[in-house]
Amino acid sequence: MKLPKGTYFVGDPCYAIAEKKWDKFVDAIYDGDPKGHELNEFEGVPLFCAGTAFGDGCFEGTDKEVYGVDAGLIGCVPKKLFGSKLVKRLNELGHVYTFKHDFQVFEDQGTFYIDDIVIKTGD
Repeated sequence: MKLPKGTYFVGDPCYAIAEKKWDKFVDAIYDGDPKGHELNEFEGVPLFCAGTAFGDGCFEGTDKEVYGVDAGLIGCVPKKLFGSKLVKRLNELGHVYTFKHDFQVFEDQGTFYIDDIVIKTGD
């Protein structure tokens, strides 16, 4: 899918989504499917989120950033959805990028492609 240019948190959405909205976010991801699936919109806001290959851990991207995962997800969450509690720590928990152009995002067998960033979460 393609996301519009702007500022995004790349990493586990559990760090970026407002705490009071987290349960609703999780419900949107799983929507009755216990294995989960890809999420492309939350509260009318485009985003990208999908499950990692093997759940939680730390995964290095081609950008040399390390992405900690605590909810078994990696995503690209727009600034509009950031919760205020962790905003100051987002670069410690993932990485905040400002994309100056619309960009492609997708996941394939546990490998995440976010513009020119590749994050492998599988073998």
